[in-house]
Formats: sequence, structure tokens, C-alpha cells
Amino acid sequence: MNHPDNDSSQFEFAGESVSDTVLSGVVLVLLVAIILQYTLLPTSVVYALITLVYLLIVPLLVLYNDTIEVNSTYTKLYLVFAALVYLRLLFEPSLGNLARLGVLFTFTTANIFVIPSLLPLRQFLSVTARVSAPLVVVGLFPYLGLPVQFGFVDLSLWGARIYWYESLNPITSVFSNPNQLGGLALVGGLAALHECFENRTRTAGALLLVNSAGLLLTNWRTGWIIYTLSVGLYLVYFLKGRQYLTVAIGGSLICITAAILMAFDVLPGPSVLSDLSFGNRRPRWVANVRAFLDQPLWGYGFTGITDFEGGAGNPHNSYLRIFTGFGIIGGILYLLIVVGTAIGSARRAVSYRDATLAILLTGFCILQIFNQLSFIGISMRSTFIAIMIGYYITGAGQYKE
Repeated sequence: MNHPDNDSSQFEFAGESVSDTVLSGVVLVLLVAIILQYTLLPTSVVYALITLVYLLIVPLLVLYNDTIEVNSTYTKLYLVFAALVYLRLLFEPSLGNLARLGVLFTFTTANIFVIPSLLPLRQFLSVTARVSAPLVVVGLFPYLGLPVQFGFVDLSLWGARIYWYESLNPITSVFSNPNQLGGLALVGGLAALHECFENRTRTAGALLLVNSAGLLLTNWRTGWIIYTLSVGLYLVYFLKGRQYLTVAIGGSLICITAAILMAFDVLPGPSVLSDLSFGNRRPRWVANVRAFLDQPLWGYGFTGITDFEGGAGNPHNSYLRIFTGFGIIGGILYLLIVVGTAIGSARRAVSYRDATLAILLTGFCILQIFNQLSFIGISMRSTFIAIMIGYYITGAGQYKE
């Protein structure tokens, strides 16, 4: 049913061979730079380091692979969306909007078009699983009574109780928030699960166990939901193949959307849904929708609603944030890119690598319902979302090995 992926020790770029070690080093440096922004290091130092890493990655692409093959449809959607953001800035300039536009044109563009063209998906997943697992282990130090302060790193536990074991506090590892560790453990766990299906090694099993445990210990409920659904989607692909995976992904997204619409009485449904607070997000979502309806065509830009009351400026929902920021056209363009790449990647899945990309993109579609971090930005989760979208747009998830 499925063909094993090519697992050679070298990859070809423009007729030259680049070893796994070099590519793994590039991924490692990129991940470390992104993670450092959640430590106690000064923000200016971290941003300078991240910028330096990206400046070094672009010449590597030119050196080893001087062309970028892209899906023209999604490239056009991205360019139109970027143009809309630019026009919005021209009509209402501000320093905050200018900064975010700069990030969109530089870091986000690099994440979507440059990094996937240089770094094979298998390599990116492998290194991510191996970065995440040690950080989970380090996060356990407070449970063992070990020191929690190491220079610019603070391993202190989070001030809450784990839902399924109230005598423990959630772990944070080097991050300032357990959800950030949960985001890394989620991707690392799914990367390890991919490796288990593809290679069936003990190392992959150990990485899967550690990352899964780390996700559980972060108290990140959204991550638990995404991880559980992802495992189910893997089983669908393993047992039934690509067509059933596409149906399962499409059906999952439709069911989640319908349930949320029922919860807000847009669609008829069980009354129990109307009582859900969605982690106290309900009033924020309502406030954001009202702000959108007041200015549906043009929106408020990236920073135009930060002072709105009722939580409209921080809705914890990427889709609402984009619709409110850039109006109906910007919101639809964003939806087409994010949801379209998830469905499209499932439709062309012919290997575990392709199925993993589809499942990750689906998980990020769900994540953005409960988190306002979009694919625009240099945060860790924004970076992951943009890079995975890029693997689909460039075709690198399937063809670049």
C-alpha cells in the first residue's frame, strides 16, 4: 500500500552531496535560536541571533540549491495576502504594523520558501524530536530536587496543578510557559511517531515515549486534543491509506468547525455545547466578531484593535485575528492557505513522510482555533506552522530527498 521512503545518508542539491550531519546542524542551530527567545536572554540579543541564523541559511540555499520549485496556486495566494497586508499598512501606517510587515516579508517568507527547499522534511523532523526530548528531561529537574537556575535558563515549575495528577505542577523546562514546551513536545512527539512508523527503531520508540510524557506534563489541553487526533489519523493512514486519510482529515476539520458553530448557536446542536467556555475564550471570540462586523471590509491591521475592550485585541484565535485585522478578503486568503495546504497534502500522501506533513498541518489548523499565533512571526509555533506550509507549497515534503 505504502512505499518506504528513501533513507539514504546523503541528499543531492544542484548535483552536490550534503551529508546528514551538515543538514542536521543547520536544523539544530535554527531550533536553538528560536527556542532561546523564551529564556532569560535579552530580547535584542536573541533577535539578533535569529536574524544572523537566517542570514546564513539563505546563502546555503543559493550554494546548494539555486532554484525553488513552488505550487503556483498557493504562492499566488501568499503573495496576494502579503500585498493586502502591505496596502493596509500604507493607508494606516504605524510602527507595530511596520514591524510585523517586515517579519512577513523576511522571516515568514524564508520559512515558507527557503528553509523547506534547503532542509529535507525527514531531517527537520528527526532533529526536532531529538531537541524536544532532552528539553523534556531537563524540565523534570524540579521534580527531582535538582537546581532550576542555570545562567539565563529557568526550569521552575508552573504555578498550577496538572489536571490528571493534582499533586504535580506542570513543567516548563527552559521556556517561560508550559504551553511553549507543549508546542515543541507536540511536534517532537509526532516527529518521533513518524520515525516509529517509518524505521521502527528503539531510538524512535524512546523519543516517542519521552515527548509524549512531556506533553502530558505541560497541562496543555489543546496539545492533548491535537496529539490524540493525530495518532488516530496515523492509524487511519496505516490501515486504510491516502484516500481514507483525506476523508478523515476533512471530516475532522468539518466536525470541529460545526461543533464551535453549534456552541455559539450559529447551527442547531446539543445544548451542552452552549455551556462551553473554551478555556474562557468565549467572551474574547464574541468581542472579536463584533469588532470585525464593525469594519468587515478593511479590518484594523495587526495592531488596530489592541486597545479594544472585552478581549477583542487578544482573541486566542488566529482566524478571528486575521479576519479582524485584514477584513473578509484577508481572512479568506488566510483560510485558503492554512486549510487548503492541510487538505492538499493529505490528497497527495504516498508515504509516511507525506502523511506526517498532512497530519502536522491539520494539527496546526486546529491549534489556531485556540491560539492567535498565525504563520506570521518568529515565535516557535509560528515558525513551525510556516515551515510546514512551506513543505507543501515547495513540494519539498514529497520530492526533495
